[in-house]
Amino acid sequence: MVENSLGVTSRMKPTDLLQRFIAIAPQFDAHWKSDDNYSIHDGSYTVHGVCSEFSNFFRDTVGRFSESEMKQLFDFIEDHVVEPDAEENKLDNALCTCFLENISSEECGELSKPFMGHKSRRFFDQWHSWPRS
Repeated sequence: MVENSLGVTSRMKPTDLLQRFIAIAPQFDAHWKSDDNYSIHDGSYTVHGVCSEFSNFFRDTVGRFSESEMKQLFDFIEDHVVEPDAEENKLDNALCTCFLENISSEECGELSKPFMGHKSRRFFDQWHSWPRS
């Protein structure tokens, strides 16, 4: 099961999240498999590691994302971020702390704001300060 706007509890595996990000941004596959990926430990990884590595990739390549890819990405995030009063799950926590928080106060975060839904934007705005001082 996957946490979504209907409140279904998430059980998304790290491999499923990785495949979702690759489906949205196929070029992430090469980045993930590179020697510069520090999110894989002894061949295993977590949803937090996938989100963290994707945030690094996103920061460096946001200009190559099409409008459609941005919409797909942020629709996926919005559908998996829980409401503030709801109990968080691993996927929600990873998307918030290892992606949205990581891109905050960055140009890529500012460029992403129009694609964010209300839940993800509410979380993001707590961390985002732009332009940086």
